[in-house]
Formats: sequence, C-alpha cells, structure tokens
Amino acid sequence: MRILLLSGGLDSVTLLYSLIDAGKSPDMCLAVDYGQPHIRETEQARKICNSLGVPFETAVIHFRVAPDNGLLGGYDKTAEDSVVRGRNSAFISLAAMRGATTAILGCNADDQDAYIDCRTKVLKEVGRACSITVELPFVGMEKKEIAAAARALKVPIGETISCYRGMLVCRECAACVARANALAYPLSPGRGAG
Repeated sequence: MRILLLSGGLDSVTLLYSLIDAGKSPDMCLAVDYGQPHIRETEQARKICNSLGVPFETAVIHFRVAPDNGLLGGYDKTAEDSVVRGRNSAFISLAAMRGATTAILGCNADDQDAYIDCRTKVLKEVGRACSITVELPFVGMEKKEIAAAARALKVPIGETISCYRGMLVCRECAACVARANALAYPLSPGRGAG
C-alpha cells in the first residue's frame, strides 16, 4: 500500500495532484494531528481528498504534557526554530503501522538545510528501520518550482494551509514567508498563471 503523508499544505497537496496526474494515485492519504497550532491544515487535507475521491485518515498523537520544542513550543519565526524533533520519523512510522509498503512525502530541496527531519538520508534510514520504502518525488525541486507545478496542475492553492499559526496567512511565520516567496516567483515564459 502506498500512503501519501498529506499535511494540507502547498507542497503535499501539489504532490497529491501530481501523483494523480501521472496515474500514480496513492492508495490513501494520512494526516497527523500531533497538537500542532496549525491543525486546520488536516481538515483542509480531508476536504481536498474528499473532492478527489482519495481515501483519507487522520492519526492522532496525544501527549500528557505538551512538548516545548519547535512549532509545539510556539517557535515559528525561522525554519530552524520550527522543527519538531522526530516529527517526520513518527509520520513514517505511523504509515508503516497502518500497513504502508511505501510512504510518500512532499519534502523539497529548500527543506534540506533547515529541516533535519526532511533530509533525504534521514528519511530513507527511517524507512529502512520501518521496513518500508520512502519516496520523495519533490526533493530535487525548489518551493518556487512546486508553486509553478501547482498552478499548472490547477491545484486549489487558496484551499491549502501552510501557516504555522493556523491562519490562512499570517505573513510572519517561516512557512508563510517561504510560501509567499515561492508564489511570487515568476512562472516560466509561456506558462499561464492557472
């Protein structure tokens, strides 16, 4: 079973559309509620999957005491500060526990420096530890290229949520800044704005 880890943000939703367009739709999408301030993103992920007819589930992680690291501690001004330690490792493990043979993530080239949990080597090792394959189709693409792909694929960009504070756009957190920069990047000549 191929499971796409779908946050409801621009990258993972664009990846879902890209997979469907290529005839490689995942068997299901899995979102994770781990107490993140931007929990609204998982509801958007559900709505998008429903509109596309893709099976969807949300896994819930409960903590007795809320962790004080990364996003869970309210640190969101820079990419480095926002890292929730072990997050993507936990997500891959949950996909494996759900029966996945392959976990697909929307990590991109821009994620590689700041987000330790998005690095190819780390995620592939986690996959090996869980006895599943990890696919990272966007790992060679910059976020601006993903934004261009989203437009070309007619992704409902306005329905995706990337804001770490759970707003549509706060314009201050690291995710909103990265998203704004990517969406402002001009498209290649001859491509429509979608």
